[in-house]
Amino acid sequence: MAVLRVDGISKEIQGRRIFSNVCLEVHSGERVALIGRNGVGKTTLLKCLMGNLDVDKGSIHRGIGLSDYGMMEQHAEIPEYMSLFDYVFSAKHDLYEAKQSLLGLEKRVAESSTHESLFSAYAEALNHYLKLDGYGQEVDAGNVLRRMQFPESSWTQPYVTLSGGEKTRAQLARLMVLRPKFLLLDEPTNHLDAEMLDWVEAWVRQYRGTVLFVSHDRHFIDAVATSTYELTDAGLNYARGGYTAYRVKQNSLEQSRQAIYDKQEKERQALISAIQRYREWFQKGHDAASERDPYAKKRAAKNANRFQAKTRALKQLEERSIEKPKKEMNARIDFRDGQFNAKHMITLDHVSFSFEADHLYFSLLNLSVNRGDRIAVMGQNGAGKSTLLRLLIADLTPDCGHILRHPELRVGYFAQQVDVLPMDRSILACMLELPGITQSLARESEWKWLSLHIPEA
Repeated sequence: MAVLRVDGISKEIQGRRIFSNVCLEVHSGERVALIGRNGVGKTTLLKCLMGNLDVDKGSIHRGIGLSDYGMMEQHAEIPEYMSLFDYVFSAKHDLYEAKQSLLGLEKRVAESSTHESLFSAYAEALNHYLKLDGYGQEVDAGNVLRRMQFPESSWTQPYVTLSGGEKTRAQLARLMVLRPKFLLLDEPTNHLDAEMLDWVEAWVRQYRGTVLFVSHDRHFIDAVATSTYELTDAGLNYARGGYTAYRVKQNSLEQSRQAIYDKQEKERQALISAIQRYREWFQKGHDAASERDPYAKKRAAKNANRFQAKTRALKQLEERSIEKPKKEMNARIDFRDGQFNAKHMITLDHVSFSFEADHLYFSLLNLSVNRGDRIAVMGQNGAGKSTLLRLLIADLTPDCGHILRHPELRVGYFAQQVDVLPMDRSILACMLELPGITQSLARESEWKWLSLHIPEA
């Protein structure tokens, strides 16, 4: 059964074409990977499939209702006050609203114990919540959180304070509570540690419903996908199997297109040379011909016919010709370190840090970062990896211990969640604020980076 069928849909936002001519069919039980370069429109396509955005052209046919769809978003907008437990439990919207109504009435009853109408309203809300098996559903949500390695002490923590990996786990937990028949996952492996990556891989493979997921993780795609689509400017390319199978098929197609193009160009050049040659012969024959030399006139006419035949052949070739296969621009990144020659860059001496008194991230940590080092920081989600980096760049201050930095050290920091950039300003405007950046250099850099093809990681 086709859970989803998409026929030639297109989408524009503020006059910019996001994607066009997208055709897709997903059957029950399939695990479909959606790949493509950054900015090509993968997330926008998922939002269209979920009904969150309208398409400008084409149609979407859903074999099951939207109530059976569940989507994990790449950047979910969650109220600052919402706790981890409430975020996961709110997957069942009606149940969550009933719980909030019940809690609100509980508070009002506690404040005004003599108002009979409040007691009646509270009793009615409680009965409704019991009929929905609200308390049983709360137990199920708690079990899911434990399965996703969230201790009960973290359930009241605001969702927005979680690490990137913890947020990904929380979103997956929310979907597990919802139990949709059709899962749409937007980069579900982002920020996950190795143990949780293995768990998610196994969970997706064993999921009894249908899954459509966006990913740049080659290993994950190969491990779970039954088919792979690549979203391009021209639509979707398809292959049965995972990323490796898709690349084998695409490489074969690209080689075939290149061979056809090379043969076409060789034939084109041969026709152009023949046309030029017959034109010259015709002109020479025509100039030499006279009424007294009928043989020269006949030869000139013959060359004219050949010239016209080759011209027609060239026109026909150009009408059926294919465009030259385009080669993507690959990223070539060179981080230059200037004239800084010191050996010791940063030293941590018995450093301890905690956000709260009962949550110590690390204690008496010692670390030296020297010139030329390439250091990987590994650990479970929430262990404090990003916190350590923020200590290194002096964005946070340790509770005890010392962090020594060379006075001439300059640090470039790429955060896991880029929340320091103003969302209401353009990329160009932000770049022009950098020292020594001219408008021409900023525009050139912007074009280079936004036009690059970053290979799937």
